[in-house]
Amino acid sequence: IRSLFYRPDGQDVSPLEARLLLGEYANSCLGQVIRRGEVSVFLMKQGFHQRDWANDAAIHERIANHNKIYTRQVEEELIQGIAIERLEAQKALTALKQDGKQRIAIIGSAGLGKSCTLAQVVRSLEVGGVPVLAFRMDIQTTASTAHSLGKEMDLPMSPPLTLAGLANGSRCVLAIDLLDALTYAAARNQQLWTVFEELIAEVE
Repeated sequence: IRSLFYRPDGQDVSPLEARLLLGEYANSCLGQVIRRGEVSVFLMKQGFHQRDWANDAAIHERIANHNKIYTRQVEEELIQGIAIERLEAQKALTALKQDGKQRIAIIGSAGLGKSCTLAQVVRSLEVGGVPVLAFRMDIQTTASTAHSLGKEMDLPMSPPLTLAGLANGSRCVLAIDLLDALTYAAARNQQLWTVFEELIAEVE
């Protein structure tokens, strides 16, 4: 339910509340044909709006802008601005697209090119039309929940839920970089670990 609906007032969607409302609506329509459009209108009046972000150009633009900022930050650190094609990036893409992996970790010592590899994965996914959202965990943020992080990023919901709404049932990828910096970033915002755990829970 949380992946299908959102509340314009910014409150979290309660699956239990939505189910209770649907049950009440079904009881009030006993013996009648219930149409999808009528259910959508009923839920909208109760503050549950259906996500149609797949057709929302503004959301597409915001996601693309976040990816552009991420890849630009990575590419600004390249020697002479030249990217070396990484075999690891191709392996990650194969695992995501062909093997159906749900989670992939790019692991290595500092300076080995993990961010460069991830940036190449992000660019390839964009070219292939796969919805993807990339950002770094060393961010300056006061967010205490995944939802508030999404608001800081000018998204209607948390990053995973916004991305899921954008994908509209198709495969999508949330790319999180600099997890090793999470400990240091959490020194500025002690809720950041909670935010990260919520992000992972929503993806799963």
